Amino acid sequence: MEKLNQYTEKIDWSPYICGCIAGFTPWIVIAAYFVAALGSTETNPPAFVYLALLIYFIVFNTFSVNMLLQYKGIGKWKDYLYGERVILSLTAKTILAWLVFIGVFSPF
Repeated sequence: MEKLNQYTEKIDWSPYICGCIAGFTPWIVIAAYFVAALGSTETNPPAFVYLALLIYFIVFNTFSVNMLLQYKGIGKWKDYLYGERVILSLTAKTILAWLVFIGVFSPF
């Protein structure tokens, strides 16, 4: 997206759409496996599993929303570095790293 639209006046959204499809496809597979696993056992997973999946989904998709806001130039995202520094580098990646860190040291 960035390379294709580097020197153009009109934004070509085809790489963004392709990336959204490529990024959303694994979530369909994850949801299908999760629903199938729920149906195959009598016990339900703990509440933190649902919460972790929801947080992963939301944080993962902030990358797509961030890019959309940057290219549309909405609000503070008119400054490209705002989204890169604050949203992507600091917030989303930190949350994803903590989720992995917490999962590694969980007693289950």
